[in-house]
Amino acid sequence: DAGRVEDVVAEYVTLTKRGANLTGLCPFHQEKSPSFSVFPSKGIYKCFGCGRGGDIFSFYQEFNRVDFREALEDLAKIAGIKLVHSGSFSKEEIKRKNLYNLNLELARFYHYILMAHDVGKESLKYLEDRGIKRETIKRFVLGFSPPDSRLAIQYLTKKGFKIEDLFDSGSFGKSQYKSNIYDRFSGRIIFPQIDFRERVVGFAG
Repeated sequence: DAGRVEDVVAEYVTLTKRGANLTGLCPFHQEKSPSFSVFPSKGIYKCFGCGRGGDIFSFYQEFNRVDFREALEDLAKIAGIKLVHSGSFSKEEIKRKNLYNLNLELARFYHYILMAHDVGKESLKYLEDRGIKRETIKRFVLGFSPPDSRLAIQYLTKKGFKIEDLFDSGSFGKSQYKSNIYDRFSGRIIFPQIDFRERVVGFAG
C-alpha cells in the first residue's frame, strides 16, 4: 500500500523492525546510531536526534524538497489515485509549470537536431566515436544546440512560448550590442538535467 508512511519512508531509509515500530538512520542529519523512528499505527515518523517529525506528506516534502501540492500529486500517482483539482494554481506554480514545459520542448528540439538533422551529424559522430551508443543517447535525451539560435527560438515561439518565457528559462540571453536573443548553449552538445519527477530542470552543454 503506497499510502502507508512506512512504505514511502522505506524507499529512502533502511528500516529495521523494533517491536511495533521501525527504526533507521535519520535521512535529515548525520548520525551513526539510529534515532529515527516510524510509527505505522499512528502514520507518523520522528527523529529523536534532530527533532524532525510528521506524516507521510511532510516526509516526502522535506526529503525531496517539493511543496505540498507536488507531494500530494506524486504520492497520489504512486498510490494509483487520480486527483481532482479544486481551486486555481498560484501565479508562481503556473510559471514554474510553464518553464518545465518549455525545457521539455527545448530538450526534444535539441534531441531532434542531434539525431535527425544535418546540423547535428558531426556531433552525433563525435558521440559515437567516443563509444556512446544511440540507445544511451535516446535514453538520456542528449541533443545538440545549432549555431543559429533562431532555429530554437522559432521552434519555441511556434509552440506558444513568449520571448519572456525564454529569458526566464535561463537558456537564452540578449546581446548587449544588437539586442538579439541568443541561445546560451549554441554550438554545444546538450545534456538535459532531469529530476526524479522526470522534469527537465535545466541543461549542461
